[in-house]
Amino acid sequence: PTTTTTTMLRDADPLTQALLGTLFTWAVTALGSALVFFISDARWLLDGSLGFAAGVMLAASFFSLLAPA
Repeated sequence: PTTTTTTMLRDADPLTQALLGTLFTWAVTALGSALVFFISDARWLLDGSLGFAAGVMLAASFFSLLAPA
């Protein structure tokens, strides 16, 4: 039988799952923040990223706080 990545993560120790989740979140955050330093002349990209982040936060607050109420 073939072992997939999701099966390996599902069967892993909870501490390992937490560590991998934390490292993935850190890596994605670092990659996103690198845009500010490496692509600082593209103002439209930074404006679009800020708008996207605002939309994500609005959706998160609605679906986790307002919709269940």
